Amino acid sequence: MTTWIIGDLHGCMDSLSALLERLDYARSADRIWLVGDLVNRGPANLEVLRWCMAEQERVTAVLGNHDLHLLAVAAGAVKQGRSDTLGDVLGAPDRDLLLDWLRRRPLLHRAQGVTMVHAGVPMRWRLDEAEERAREAEAAQPGAAWLREERRLLAERTQDWREALALTPPDGPRAALALAAAAAESDPAKAAEVEKQAVAADAKFAPAALAQAARLMAAGSQRRARNVLEAAWNAAPHPDFGAAWSEAVPAPLA
Repeated sequence: MTTWIIGDLHGCMDSLSALLERLDYARSADRIWLVGDLVNRGPANLEVLRWCMAEQERVTAVLGNHDLHLLAVAAGAVKQGRSDTLGDVLGAPDRDLLLDWLRRRPLLHRAQGVTMVHAGVPMRWRLDEAEERAREAEAAQPGAAWLREERRLLAERTQDWREALALTPPDGPRAALALAAAAAESDPAKAAEVEKQAVAADAKFAPAALAQAARLMAAGSQRRARNVLEAAWNAAPHPDFGAAWSEAVPAPLA
């Protein structure tokens, strides 16, 4: 038995058929792993999904970003883009059956000493940790995890930083997003509050501490600005903290 690992199909059924023929794929014995992005961009998304579902005893597939995008479009969370070719699936009489099969695919598959995901694993994660995170997402109500992630990515693309911040998990880049949200906020009081969130999210993120200190100094609160900078320095020394701290020191009396 041979296991063939095949990359993004993108709705190209003819290409898949030609590849399997060239590989001399033995349907009765071989297995196929598909590394996500089964759909979109190509002309035969419906045919690909129907084939995958019919062959599910021999085919293992993980979700890719285009598969998640299809699910989000079908749920009404986002609209199709100009380059999307998902209409054949969305208009099919068996769309609900196919979409239900698709949304139940894993985010990570691990077997035979091999781990398969779409687009890689963050370097800071061990494989065991990546698998644990994937299972947590898959254990949620089917659709909840991918829909939340799709909304977060959309918020980042449209620079809706407050929305992106609200949808970002605790271990995500919350400090940077909060700082971006503060910069985009027209209300100074709300901007100051979001800057506090940035500092609280990551005490070692120097731009957040510097931004909060600058706002406090502009408001005449030099002592509070120094406290922010001193706390940030204790968390992770940064050369810019010294210059900012000096600016927050009251000038000596003449």
